[in-house]
Amino acid sequence: MLGCYKNPKQIAEDLTADGYLRTDDLGELEPWHASSVGRWFTGHLKRAGVRHRDPNQCRHTFASQGLSSYVPVEWVARQQGHTDTTMVKKQYGRWIPSDNRSMAGVVSQMMGFRRESV
Repeated sequence: MLGCYKNPKQIAEDLTADGYLRTDDLGELEPWHASSVGRWFTGHLKRAGVRHRDPNQCRHTFASQGLSSYVPVEWVARQQGHTDTTMVKKQYGRWIPSDNRSMAGVVSQMMGFRRESV
């Protein structure tokens, strides 16, 4: 499956000359709201051959993958637009590792500086 960001033809079709995203079936600009984002997302899923899912699943995947990879809860909460970590801990608490690995060790391993498990 070729990602949209790797497909210059698709990018040219989805963006206007000044860089705005076309969001409706007619290729016109449309304000971002739940139904326009849903139509835009559904179109991309169809072109990619991916089974339909709600766009909000991307948000859940982002949070759960980040938290299970030791990304700080505060950072995930800010990225999701929360003012504190209460909602993130309530919704995604099961994905927060309890062993409190060293973030420096995790980053070093991810960048290839360390091979052993930290």
